[in-house]
Amino acid sequence: MSRLPRFAGLALALLGVAALVGPDTRAQDDPKAIARKLRFMMVGGEFAEAGEMLSNAPDELRNDPKLRFSLGDNALRWVKLQKKGANLRPGLMAARENYAVARKIEPTDFEASVKALECSARLIEIEREEKLTDTALKHASWSVTHGEVALETEGAPSELKELLAVAYGLRAAFSPPHEQFDRIVGDYSKGAQLLAEIAPDAKKPYEVYGKAAGISLQLAKFVSETRPIPEEKRDDEAAKKALEYATLACESKGAKKEQYTQHLLALRAAKRMGIEGDLGKPYMREIEKRDGIDGLKLKVPMGDGWKRVPKAGDWDIFWERQLEGDDTAVQVMIKVWEFSQNWGGKTYDRVEDISKSRFDSKKEEFSEVARTVDPEFLGEKKGPQIWHWAVVGTKERRIQWLTEYLWYTKKKTKISYQIRIIDWRKSPDLTDPDLVAFIEAALGKDEEDDGKKKKRGGKKKR
Repeated sequence: MSRLPRFAGLALALLGVAALVGPDTRAQDDPKAIARKLRFMMVGGEFAEAGEMLSNAPDELRNDPKLRFSLGDNALRWVKLQKKGANLRPGLMAARENYAVARKIEPTDFEASVKALECSARLIEIEREEKLTDTALKHASWSVTHGEVALETEGAPSELKELLAVAYGLRAAFSPPHEQFDRIVGDYSKGAQLLAEIAPDAKKPYEVYGKAAGISLQLAKFVSETRPIPEEKRDDEAAKKALEYATLACESKGAKKEQYTQHLLALRAAKRMGIEGDLGKPYMREIEKRDGIDGLKLKVPMGDGWKRVPKAGDWDIFWERQLEGDDTAVQVMIKVWEFSQNWGGKTYDRVEDISKSRFDSKKEEFSEVARTVDPEFLGEKKGPQIWHWAVVGTKERRIQWLTEYLWYTKKKTKISYQIRIIDWRKSPDLTDPDLVAFIEAALGKDEEDDGKKKKRGGKKKR
């Protein structure tokens, strides 16, 4: 019997096995096949496996910036399919790592840097929501390091600078205040300055200026609370910068409520810190006549904070005013009285008598009086008859600052107006800029100030 058929059968069998295993074996060494496999693994969320495969892949794959960028994109595709929250971490980490490698290989790939910083910002937000501040600090520090290195390359875009500036602020916010005081001050300062530099050429300058104002406010608060000594002036400087940036934000085309609110917060901070000079006034809007009171010019801030209460009891208008940082609301009320109506047997054309009587009556309601402003005349002999008084003390076991204005503009109108403001906050302060601006407008004092400035040839100021 010939041996040829036996060898022929063996050869055919071997060819069959090669046909079965050959393609997969070759695919393991084919860079294109490996790259394709890595992309699929990223989209499928197999990040650990993909990382191990990359570590064993040829240098031409590991150091391919285009592949690394596409792996970052695919990891984000997986992230988009997930629910929000902590489960996004592995995808964001994988994406950030691959974008960072892509930029390291190709230093001018600013798009990769921007995407890496965006991933890091989302990771920081997740850690903040989970109250994992130490981990958030690590991510913020990573962002600062990566951003500073990328910024060394000429031509870095504004988008990258903005992300780096925000990272500075976040690293400062999460850092131990006493251990790294000077570095925190530096981070806040660099972040605000970087934002202010790119704001004029930004698509939305008001937003960038607003962020710069916010970071400067954080710096002012941090310094004043951590090192409250007369020799320390960096909190004053930061508050001035915050007000400067907030004003630029409001003066930029397209400014919104958020920027006007930021300006008011900066103005209030500067005033409370005792910064001298003309700080300006809050941006106010006039209440429409249908929502106001005939004969009164009523203005409220253009930002948030003032909420109209629909049912005001016996009051014609009632607002609750609460800004960021306030522990409770300030109540602002207005009432219109006809001369024929009376209080305590006195008709409302006798504003002086009623004011003095109300002051004595309301003062008795306080269990403890810390300070008073006795009834005083704020008007003119031949002009509006304005009377004002205030009491600060303890009422109903709470600190309260109560103030009232009672006046009429012209006697022939036979109408008087009453404003009551009650500040229930733990640290009451009815000299807040928006409250003062509201009172000035209602009393017509803002028009007097503007008129005086025009007569002197000066410009109308905020």
